[in-house]
Amino acid sequence: MAAPYSFSVTYDGRVVRDAVRTFILRRSFHEHRALWMGVLVVLIFLWWRLQNGHRGWTEVLIGTVLLLLPVLVLVIWSVHARNSLRKLYRIGAPEVGFVLDERGIFAASDQGEALIPWDRVTEVWQRPESRMIFTGSSRFILLPTRDVPEEALRYLRRYLDHG
Repeated sequence: MAAPYSFSVTYDGRVVRDAVRTFILRRSFHEHRALWMGVLVVLIFLWWRLQNGHRGWTEVLIGTVLLLLPVLVLVIWSVHARNSLRKLYRIGAPEVGFVLDERGIFAASDQGEALIPWDRVTEVWQRPESRMIFTGSSRFILLPTRDVPEEALRYLRRYLDHG
């Protein structure tokens, strides 16, 4: 394969916020549809009980649990967004150099460097302006694609498809 591919990308808050929003919506909602359908069923059950005059501690408990679930998602979203943006702003110049080769994905900034071997990549989510490269269910590196040469993106796709 024609490699390595070397390039630099610049991060901005908009791309980081999009990645966090995508991560939270997909992991919290899309991948847990059955849970949210169950929440809807319980919400309907609670509404039915309230309509039929039930106003006891059971309804308070059910209502509290139902309110806590979306609050929990919002807290996770807020913490993840704050941590991601803090990492972005901690970088003096929000520019990161990348090298794609047969070893994996190498990234270097003024904060340090890392090599992610290809076999550690578990999945890649494609966004309009970035790729979210996962090394675990909740750990990913964000690759803004605006400054990435098209042949490097093809290499990334090809390498991830065929290992």
